[in-house]
Amino acid sequence: MPKCIVVVEDTAALRASIVELLQMEEYKVSYASHGKEALALLEKVKADLIITDLLMPEMNGFDFIARVRENAKWKSIPILVFSAMPAHENEEKILRMGANSYLKKPSTLDDLLEAVNKLIQHD
Repeated sequence: MPKCIVVVEDTAALRASIVELLQMEEYKVSYASHGKEALALLEKVKADLIITDLLMPEMNGFDFIARVRENAKWKSIPILVFSAMPAHENEEKILRMGANSYLKKPSTLDDLLEAVNKLIQHD
């Protein structure tokens, strides 16, 4: 059964590229354009990994990560932050909040796929 990845990204073109890449790798992908939408989505799907941006409308990535980690159903889902925010200023905070990994934009889709494969458990 394919692993399910939830992608939370407000830039439509980038979101589409990430979704296409992951689907080509035979992952099941659900997506949202901000944290509030993603929380509703998590109620409907069983996610094996979350990829989230930080700078988004409605609910930013920091608040989204906090809400995910507060929920017993979701707190063990690995989270990969994929953001343009400078790592040196935010990586420690992001990891302390409960994210498992941080990848700075811009990165190649190959780099993203490598980070995903490190975090997701393959049966």
